[in-house]
This record gives sequence, structure tokens and C-alpha cells, in this order.
Amino acid sequence: SIDDAATTEIDDAFSVTPRGVGGVRIGIHIAAPALGVTPGTDGDAVARARLSTVYHPAGKITMLPDALISGYTLAAGRDCAALSLYIDVTSTGEIAATETRVERVRVAANLRHEALAPVFHATALARGVIDHAQGKELKVLWEFAGQLAKARHGDGPQPQQRAEYTVQVDNGRVRIGRRVRGSAIDTLVSELMIYVNSTWGRELADKGVAAIYRVQSA
Repeated sequence: SIDDAATTEIDDAFSVTPRGVGGVRIGIHIAAPALGVTPGTDGDAVARARLSTVYHPAGKITMLPDALISGYTLAAGRDCAALSLYIDVTSTGEIAATETRVERVRVAANLRHEALAPVFHATALARGVIDHAQGKELKVLWEFAGQLAKARHGDGPQPQQRAEYTVQVDNGRVRIGRRVRGSAIDTLVSELMIYVNSTWGRELADKGVAAIYRVQSA
């Protein structure tokens, strides 16, 4: 998983598995707490009442109760319930097949932005070496994310991200900082999330299955 240090609800993770001659299987794994929620139970009632997690400068109010979060967060060293999309990528970078599974996945590590950013950046990627225990896998994911971005935007300049800011309250003092978008970490995570959502949305539409599909427009 790749999140900032303050994240307690770890809801997505990635995997890389060598496959065939030069091919690779990329996995996108989404936490599946709904598997543990029975309609009409207390957990269901809380989630229905809150509808989403609310973030505020001093913290957050989570949509799910703490017990459900702790039971289903994608914590390192555990076998976690997940909805997974697997993408078989050939040695030439083409997508050969996809497969969706409901399963348990073993999470190897929870990577944090603060520790990853000093070694996973444009200079390191241009050099082709990421000095990290998962550096090889991160490079594969980055290259695949780049292909996805190019397929969406073409060869032209990438669209400019609007400015975002973080607001924190610490011991009565308010700190406002600018969050830099478009970094290597952001691009990797966002492109894989866009791909998994669009893939599942297309499958639902193709099979005539009704579902709630939320988009974030400008």
C-alpha cells in the first residue's frame, strides 16, 4: 500500500508478479469491509447514517466504526479481505487480459509517502534505479501508470492539476500547506485507481448490473 503517515484506513494496495517471458501480472487490491457488514446491524446503521468519511483540520470522522476499520484495513503482515483486479501485461506493455477476484491477500508492506518520496521521484526514475526494498516493483508500477496516462491524454501536455492545500490544527495553531500534485507517487496511485474504477464500471455496464458509480468532476 502507498499512503501518507496519517492514514489509518488503508483501502488500496498493489502487487507485481512476474509472468511468462518478460510479462507481469499487476494486481490492484481494494479493501472490502462490506463483506463483514450484514444489513440491519450496528455497523450498517453507522455507515448509512454517516455515508462517507469527513475530514477536518483537527482530524476526521470515519464512515465505518473503528472495529470494522481495524478488521478490514490492509495492514502489513495480515491476510486481508479484498476485491482485486489482476492485469496481465505482456513484455511489450500490452494488456493481454484482466481478472476480478474476491479473495484474501497477504500485505507485505505499508509504504508511507514521507519515507518513499526521497527515493521515488523524477530523478530516480530517469536514472532507472529506485533505492527501496520494493524498488523493482515500484518501477514496474510506475511504467504501467505512465502507459495508462498516455492512453488517456495522448502525447500532448498533461492537464494542470488545481492547487490543493492541507490545513492542520496543532496545539491551537493552524498550519496551512500546499500539497504538490503530479508527483511520481501521486501519478502511480491515481492512474491505477482510475483504471480499476473504469474497468469495473465498464463491466457493470456491459452486464447490465445496477450500481452506484460516483465520479469526481471539476
